[in-house]
Amino acid sequence: MNVFLFISIFFLINICQAQEFKKFQWKKRIVLLLFDSNTKAQATKQLKLLETQSTQLEDRDIVVIGHHNTGKKNDLHYVRSLDIAKNYNGLVVLGKDGQVKMMKEFIVPPEKIFALIDGMPMRKMEMREKEGY
Repeated sequence: MNVFLFISIFFLINICQAQEFKKFQWKKRIVLLLFDSNTKAQATKQLKLLETQSTQLEDRDIVVIGHHNTGKKNDLHYVRSLDIAKNYNGLVVLGKDGQVKMMKEFIVPPEKIFALIDGMPMRKMEMREKEGY
């Protein structure tokens, strides 16, 4: 599947239930773009930056998911289970283990995200396996 289409499809998701995130656990790393009406433009810029790095996203098994925070009680159950405030706006990186690895306000340079991921033990193992070690 075209990575740009994949990112765009996930960016359009408004409400993600816990099971939608759990299907990625141990398979994909998730970059969440959480935004409200005031930060939607920044989230869009963040997405565009990430879209320019499709090869790096694919290489690191990254899925980008955007979510518009409405502030409602039932908004994005999984995010609340990670102790992320329901009104938090910014970028959140989840490792393949489902744990929060980074929380930053928009805009985060993709290189900063990649450096964080490349320093993770699981990623280092993946890189060694790709190199044939």
